Amino acid sequence: MATTSERIREALEIRGMKQADLVEKTGIGKSSISTYISGSYEPKQRNLHKIAKALNVSEAWLMGLNVPMEKEKEWDVKTQEFEDKINAFYYQLRGLGWSCNWSDSEQLYTLTNGITSIKITSDEYSAFVEDSEEFYRRRLQKLFLQHSSLLNAAHARTDIDIPEDVDTSDNDIMDDENF
Repeated sequence: MATTSERIREALEIRGMKQADLVEKTGIGKSSISTYISGSYEPKQRNLHKIAKALNVSEAWLMGLNVPMEKEKEWDVKTQEFEDKINAFYYQLRGLGWSCNWSDSEQLYTLTNGITSIKITSDEYSAFVEDSEEFYRRRLQKLFLQHSSLLNAAHARTDIDIPEDVDTSDNDIMDDENF
């Protein structure tokens, strides 16, 4: 499997770009780009995304995986969805005081909170990303159900009598299934 530094160099050559062009397009410092290209340091996910976007290549390819270099339309949508999940996962980790970094040399991710470090495989990493999405999906469903039952409870009052001459248009809206 190719390394990230090899893939960056290859993409730069194919795109006819120089290191300075990559610095300009990504906003990443020249010294950081140099360390990525030399292979002495691995880009964090945020910078990996910027580099892949600037070079118009898929992040997975840039990480050395055996996938097409070019972003394809269908692949692009799926990749973007997964990248969104990854970004959400990283925000959640940061909120908990953790970070996650990819190591090309070990082919592992490292989760760390400054005191403890845990090395995980790509499969375990993917499971973390999917699990965090599922957690929030369930949480939102639960909130929605709670909110819906509160609306229904307020609407279903039977302990009062409403005179016929009172405007009940609000109730009509509540009864309309299109709202």
